[in-house]
Amino acid sequence: MEIKVSKGRNGWEAESYLSLNDKQQLRIQTSRFGSPADGRIDTTASVLTVENGILTHVFNSGFGRGDFMERLIVRTAARVTEKTVREQHQEAIANLENLKVHIAQHYAAQAAKQQKRSVQLAQAA
Repeated sequence: MEIKVSKGRNGWEAESYLSLNDKQQLRIQTSRFGSPADGRIDTTASVLTVENGILTHVFNSGFGRGDFMERLIVRTAARVTEKTVREQHQEAIANLENLKVHIAQHYAAQAAKQQKRSVQLAQAA
């Protein structure tokens, strides 16, 4: 998995993408979070839907229908440098197989809820 490290408007950041299937991409991002004085480095994973070459992410609205998103690592560092961002990002990627299990569980739970709703609607009709 390729890691793209660059200096953005909030300082050093890293980003990686992995194709999960024809319709989904996994994005892992690492960057400074909060104010510069906090020194907080945040790594998150989110699944994006690919449709007509456009990536979208649906946030969970509390009904269990959103795309997968999880905060993987949060640390505080004296300085948010390229090295600290890259190391934390690599640590998150090293745990990729476990992350894929969490993603599969997320979407399996959504499918089970949808199936249950469909049965309830069919019984009510």
